[in-house]
Amino acid sequence: MCYLVAAFVANLVIKPLVRRRRPQGADEGRISPVTSSFPSGHTASDSAFVFGVAQESPLLAIPLAAAATAAHWSLIQSEKHHVSDVLAGGAIGLGVAYIMRKSWPPHTFPRGAVTTGGGR
Repeated sequence: MCYLVAAFVANLVIKPLVRRRRPQGADEGRISPVTSSFPSGHTASDSAFVFGVAQESPLLAIPLAAAATAAHWSLIQSEKHHVSDVLAGGAIGLGVAYIMRKSWPPHTFPRGAVTTGGGR
């Protein structure tokens, strides 16, 4: 859910309001997106997913965060986004994951409770 909300916020709410050109060289020899460069929608949705997973399964967050960081760095290295685009996308993802956690907390069960749905 965090992934979808962050993608919506970054791509459909903020991008249309901010008209920022892609870095120089972004369209040399390849097809370049026509949307605004700011913020990075990929970074926003990826970060929201990683932060959402971190809240539920901290051990899985470590390899996911490493992979996402490498992917976001490649967006900068390949001149698809400015550094500030990626940082803003990360902030959006973190904000969405935080708000989702506060507004939709996970179910908590008392110690020893049966969670299989059967019996009791």
